[in-house]
Parts: sequence; C-alpha cells; structure tokens
Amino acid sequence: MNWAGLQTVLAAQVTTIAGCPAYWRDVTAKWEAWPRVFLSVVSSRKLGQDETRTRYVSVDDVILPRVYGGRVVTVQIQVETRDQNLAASAGAIAEQVRTRLGRPSVLAALRAVDIGISTTTDVRTVNRTDDKARVVSYAVFEAVLLTHVSDEEDDSADLGYIETAEITQTIDPAVQDEETVTYLVGPQDP
Repeated sequence: MNWAGLQTVLAAQVTTIAGCPAYWRDVTAKWEAWPRVFLSVVSSRKLGQDETRTRYVSVDDVILPRVYGGRVVTVQIQVETRDQNLAASAGAIAEQVRTRLGRPSVLAALRAVDIGISTTTDVRTVNRTDDKARVVSYAVFEAVLLTHVSDEEDDSADLGYIETAEITQTIDPAVQDEETVTYLVGPQDP
C-alpha cells in the first residue's frame, strides 16, 4: 500500500476542500490552527483472498512468488472549530469535506496513488466545553478507502490487470467462428 501517498494526498485534498489545515493525528505540527481537521487510520482489513503470482527475475534467472491483495482502509476525519455559527461549525465543514471527496479532481489525485473512495459514513456532531470554558464544535465521519498491497519492496508495485482477452482459436473446428471476438475485462473508463 502506498502509505506515503495516502498521508500526503489525502491531507492535501482535505485541506483544500475544508479551507483549513488537515493534520494526521499522530504527525501533527506544534502549532495547530482553528478550525482544523484531524485524520487518523482507524482500521485496515483484507478484501477477499490474496493472490500469489510468480515473477521472473532475469538478472538472477529465478522465478519468485509474489503476493498481492486488496485492502480496505478506514480513515477517521474529525473537524474541530470554536465557531458556533452554523455555516462555519464543525458539522458544516465536515459535510463539505464529505461531499467534496467525490469530486473528479479529488478522485483523480487519490487514484494517482492507487487509492479509491468506497463510501463515507454519516457526519456525527458533538459540542463540548474545553478546559478554558470555551465551547468547541466537533464533527466526525469515516471514509472507507480501497487500495492494494504486495510483498514487493516497492510500495508502488503495479498489480496490473488484463485489459482485453482475444480468442484466436477454438477447440472444435466444426463450431469455429470466423471472426475474432474481443472481451473487455477489468475497469472500463466511460
């Protein structure tokens, strides 16, 4: 999985969408602005069965097994603000982020680092009083992301896929079709 891409691209996209800084929860700056958005990975799970493939290494003249698989990563997005105006509240900012994560430009930026957005949860809003008796507005939701992993050393190891399959022969000449049929397999761009 491209963790560096996730850390950089998702934070940059959320910062642009929210109009305020987005920080990874455990990688925060010393000075945090208000309002602000915190990101944190809350879970990562396997999607289906991992696949074992072989790869030929010509330098060593060996065939090596490699394991590839899909993963589902859940990222929690938490917005905090001291502004109680509804238009600038944490709930409004979180809803804006949640909605705009579906923009084509955001999806393209995430796709460039092999990440896709599967779904998002409802925005939950909670207001509380901080240690200085100020009301702080909190809103939180989760984005479920899809990506892949491999046991390659390179985080950007290309899984690849079969784009087209072309049938050139049939087994029974009596039923042989004269024309070649191309079947599209895998993701298709409209």
